[in-house]
Amino acid sequence: MDNSTRTLARQCRELTADSVPAGVQDSARLLVVDTLGCLVGGCDSPPARVAQGLAAAERAARPARPARVLGTPIASTVELAGFANTVAARYLDYNDAYQGVGTGHPSDMIPGLLSLAESLGASGEDLVLAVVTAYEAFGALAKVVPIRDKGFDQGVLIGIGEAAGAAQLMGLDQAAYENAIGLVATMCVPTRSTRSGRLFMWKGAATAAANKLGLFAAQLAAAGMTGPDEPIEGRHGLWDQVTGEFEVRPFGDPDPWTVQTTSLKFWAAESTSHGPLENVRDLRTQVSSLDDIAALHVRTYWNCYHEIASEPEKWTPETRETADHSLPFIMAACLVDGYIDKNSFDPAHIADPRIHALMARTTIDHAPEF
Repeated sequence: MDNSTRTLARQCRELTADSVPAGVQDSARLLVVDTLGCLVGGCDSPPARVAQGLAAAERAARPARPARVLGTPIASTVELAGFANTVAARYLDYNDAYQGVGTGHPSDMIPGLLSLAESLGASGEDLVLAVVTAYEAFGALAKVVPIRDKGFDQGVLIGIGEAAGAAQLMGLDQAAYENAIGLVATMCVPTRSTRSGRLFMWKGAATAAANKLGLFAAQLAAAGMTGPDEPIEGRHGLWDQVTGEFEVRPFGDPDPWTVQTTSLKFWAAESTSHGPLENVRDLRTQVSSLDDIAALHVRTYWNCYHEIASEPEKWTPETRETADHSLPFIMAACLVDGYIDKNSFDPAHIADPRIHALMARTTIDHAPEF
């Protein structure tokens, strides 16, 4: 097994409730609660219903250790319950955000770990440790790999983190832990087309699929499945095909713990929009009528511009998923209503002529000095 896989597995496996600082565990508990709140908000959404239907179809198989699809009476397999719960938690784009060299929403891993913990009869302390483990495995790559700039989706990070957290819950030995990470690193390499151009339901379901693969990889490894010998560093592995070379650094020292450097959202919108939204909310109090705004020009940093303002589809959003990833739309909706909430991206807002008029008077570019 290559050194990166071995080191990542060893560091994850060595985490214990006693070795993780109390403040880090508190941060993990907060992230679990925040994620459950997001799940409640999205459990009746169209993509969540699709995922719940799949989970319900498996209910007839009567899995020996079922997990609940939260917000419904459905009990299903761990993988499909975790998938459905993640889709619901992700729908409003309200859950946490990690902004490092790589970016993503690591709390997307929590619903899958919760499903596995329920199935195993694990304790709350076990779940918290698994969440910390998953976040650190996610951060091992996110702190050093610009995954989106290479054309790949954050699911690469989510899948590895989920497998590590699941292996922690299942108490896998070193060899099985390595195989779980190696298996998911090999089979979970999603492209960033998920978040490019016009966006659809899959924008909020792609990391749920990565979760499902992470859980499956851990279950395969626990059952004795062996993976590639050098999944990260070897020929055609992650270094070669996806990430470039990186070093797995120690967790928590000198680097900060990932759970403590992950942000919670104030607005139910794409994370990089929050800075401009604060400015827009302040601006709204300074004008007596929106018609008084002749033009609105925004300069922002590259990631914000590239993610939610650089493509023509973001200036003519037609779907909820595109609208909540459109900076011109988000700002205009906030100017019209004075706030952003889960209804800001409904069909009425997407068609609102006042919002479109403000978008037509908006320009956005990126400032290299930012």
